[in-house]
Amino acid sequence: TGRGALLKLGVMERDVPVAMTALPALEALPRLHEALRSHSTLGFEYRGNQRRVDPHALVFRHGWWYLVGLDHDREEQRTFRVDRMSGVKVTGPADSFVPPGEDGAIAEQAPWSFGADEVGEASVLVDHVLAGEVTAQLGAEAVTEHRPDGAIVVRLAVANVDAFRSWVLGLLDHAVVLSPLVLRQAVTDWLAAMVG
Repeated sequence: TGRGALLKLGVMERDVPVAMTALPALEALPRLHEALRSHSTLGFEYRGNQRRVDPHALVFRHGWWYLVGLDHDREEQRTFRVDRMSGVKVTGPADSFVPPGEDGAIAEQAPWSFGADEVGEASVLVDHVLAGEVTAQLGAEAVTEHRPDGAIVVRLAVANVDAFRSWVLGLLDHAVVLSPLVLRQAVTDWLAAMVG
């Protein structure tokens, strides 16, 4: 076996790497890799809708594969869970788009941007105590309003409600979800359940 061969080479039992997780093999992955490599537009069905997407990155997070790319129909970057995609095919020629810079920014995206909840944009009010910290974390471009008391309003693209809720609750009583109502309700319902 592989383990036996390593032991014969002098690798001690304690030094043998242990698999941390099994990466799911999905039928669409080879086509996604092909499109990423060739910079070709993809077509697929997602939640009952046909999508045309320029793939920018393929990321494995929390046990799931996610495709991040420019959604032509919504004219913005979106995240799609690969196991929920069907009929995946390369629809555009090679080099049909210019990929974003390869600075690792996509791989470092916030956890609430990876998911399939497709809530859209959220506005969060952060008081003066944590305004500086949140601005440093999200970047100045996320700030949509500076208030006279030092508070700020930030806007986030949310595709994972659980991850977003965890982030907001981590700010304790220094943050309030302003919109949309579905996210505001998700946070208040969770808090009510905890108190109850």
